[in-house]
Amino acid sequence: MYNFTKAPLITERFLLPSNGKLYKEQGSSFDGNITLRAMTTMEERMRLGAQDFYESMVNIVNECIVDNKKPDGSYIINSKYLTVADFDAICIKLRIITYGPKYRTFARCTSCGRPFKYVADLSDLEFNFLPDDFTEPYDIGPLPRSGDTLGCRFLRVSDRLEIDKEVQEILAKNPNYVGDPSYLLEMQKRIITVNGEPIDPIMCKLYVENMTGMDSDYYHRKIDTIKYGVTKGGIIDCNFKEDLINPCSGKAIFGVQSNEEFFRAGTDY
Repeated sequence: MYNFTKAPLITERFLLPSNGKLYKEQGSSFDGNITLRAMTTMEERMRLGAQDFYESMVNIVNECIVDNKKPDGSYIINSKYLTVADFDAICIKLRIITYGPKYRTFARCTSCGRPFKYVADLSDLEFNFLPDDFTEPYDIGPLPRSGDTLGCRFLRVSDRLEIDKEVQEILAKNPNYVGDPSYLLEMQKRIITVNGEPIDPIMCKLYVENMTGMDSDYYHRKIDTIKYGVTKGGIIDCNFKEDLINPCSGKAIFGVQSNEEFFRAGTDY
């Protein structure tokens, strides 16, 4: 007799792009490998109607990591404390094993400028891993004006959630706020030492707000030069062939977005 409570689920074991090197708090036994199962209707229910992508997906990812519960019901690996890059990689894998690799998106040609619909294969996206000798914090500097060297870290999902909440609060209290509040908030989360000395959140806020434009520009040019995670997009041939004599031979760029539409943008089965 068919066991309706034990329907077979697709699972996949894979290595996080960070190689698990950034999570000492997870314990020495965590090697960066996780086994993920497909979402069920229970997880879909959690996703539908969600206002914030990361907030809803944290709970779903925690549930979909196989054998992730402690006896007390808490999670062995809480995806809230993973880096955004690792978390996005998990979401890509989860999308593939739940709905398949085909993903409807748009591409835009860099030559003729025309946008067009494109069905990407998510399994073709490139995974880039951190070097074996990488550690946090990693240095940026010396800054061109102050000469300071900043010790920086990657954003965690918990940072992303806190930043989004703070942005909403700032804009609610200051309707005429000029600019993007997350610009400074992200810097404050990522800078954890100055010239090798730890800096607390209050002092870091003051430090960031008083950086010269030259130093701030240098920071933003250097902060993400260490690339890892999933390359969420690609380059393809332009599909504009209506002019048979002179069809466009340019290249188009497509992207994959980490937002609430990501798990809704399927293709025909």
